[in-house]
Amino acid sequence: MIYGDCRNLPLEDESIKCEMFDPPFLATVGKSLKSNDDNNCINKRFGVYPSENELHQMYIDTLKESYRILKPNGVLIFKCQDKVSSQKQYMSHVFVMNEAVKAGFYPKDLFILLAKNRIVADWQLKNQQHARKFHSYFWVFEKKKVNVKYIKEGDGNN
Repeated sequence: MIYGDCRNLPLEDESIKCEMFDPPFLATVGKSLKSNDDNNCINKRFGVYPSENELHQMYIDTLKESYRILKPNGVLIFKCQDKVSSQKQYMSHVFVMNEAVKAGFYPKDLFILLAKNRIVADWQLKNQQHARKFHSYFWVFEKKKVNVKYIKEGDGNN
């Protein structure tokens, strides 16, 4: 078995046709990671990054590395999940798409998977201020140098 870091894979340039990436999606350094109660069980179940900036930088670095190792027209399937943290929305699927386009990918498709199990702590039920995120996204990116332009409604180009 060969181990590697998703940001620096032990693979040759343009050596693979398809990659599936399922990264961490949480960031915290809170005390809940050390407590033995049922609070923030999702943080304990999945890997977490110390900050949103570090998590997002890992996404950016991984997209660049994926572009390097994929053959022309190769496919990257990138799993991500939106979330609410400290009463702030993080639309990760939008961030990932924007960064993938910057890296040279074409967003070919998007799948939405609804969760079978829904993990909710008691304190979340009392403090809910945003819609719950019981789904994840599977982006299908194709390695192409394409200028992708999104037109806003009402800008005269419709």
